[in-house]
Amino acid sequence: MKPNRLLFFFGAVLPRGSKGAGSLRLLLIIGAVVVLGVAAAASYWYSNQLVSVESQDAKPIIVKVKSGMTTGDIAEVLAERSLIRDKNAFLIAAKRAGLDKSLQAGEYSLSRNMNVSQMIEIMATGKTVYAQFTVPEGFTVEQIASLLEEKGLARKERFLELAKTYAPFDKEPSRP
Repeated sequence: MKPNRLLFFFGAVLPRGSKGAGSLRLLLIIGAVVVLGVAAAASYWYSNQLVSVESQDAKPIIVKVKSGMTTGDIAEVLAERSLIRDKNAFLIAAKRAGLDKSLQAGEYSLSRNMNVSQMIEIMATGKTVYAQFTVPEGFTVEQIASLLEEKGLARKERFLELAKTYAPFDKEPSRP
């Protein structure tokens, strides 16, 4: 049988005119269309999950990532705070960026207008939030504790408890 008399299609080799050649070709075409359709739908879904949740909402949301949290745990927290659309898309994006094992513990200021890549980058580089606090001259420990609690930086009771156990240095460190 000559090669020009054969039907080559997706690796299927059948003599022309043989029974089933047309059916097999149709089946292979339908299969290819279905596979391409599923791939296109999955790609569309994934890309939609990576965009910001609310493009106009720049209000900062503080997210605490505790030491020992997995990427899945972090995705759960972000989903609960409505910062991401889908936990699995976050996991895939972190893995694809090679940063799924690099997300650091800390407090982060994120917002709903950030996309998934921006959030991953912030947490991977450790760009944590810090608070600046000035103690007015002459404040007592009690007043400092009240001010810290008022600003949401510490619980008054815990600060006072720690202040009671504070041991000052015996002497100043020697200077060169």
